[in-house]
Amino acid sequence: MKGKGKILLIDDNELLQDLGKDILEHLGYTPVIASEGEEGIEIYKREQKEIRAVLLDVVMPGLGGLEVFRRLKEIDPQVKVLVISGYSEEERAGELLKEGALDFIQKPFKIGQLSQKLQEILEEE
Repeated sequence: MKGKGKILLIDDNELLQDLGKDILEHLGYTPVIASEGEEGIEIYKREQKEIRAVLLDVVMPGLGGLEVFRRLKEIDPQVKVLVISGYSEEERAGELLKEGALDFIQKPFKIGQLSQKLQEILEEE
């Protein structure tokens, strides 16, 4: 099934930004890329009506994933966040999931994994 709509990717890793952009486009989504937390928050403020989900890295310089998540929830309590991290779920993503992030995917992820997770979190729309 082809995806549609905008997906915001917030990750400081340039290689992952490029890879994520390519994967999202391949899946049919329109990627919007932010290289750090503040930028991601500003983009979300401007484009929240069009953004269907956010892929959020946990560990970033400046604002970390947890603080970014909390700020996104202040903007939109219904924001759909998929946590991405090179660390295990227990190491870093657990707190985000407790606070309401919808799911976790460990980097590096495969196209099929990301496609399935996005379908799962977007299917209730």
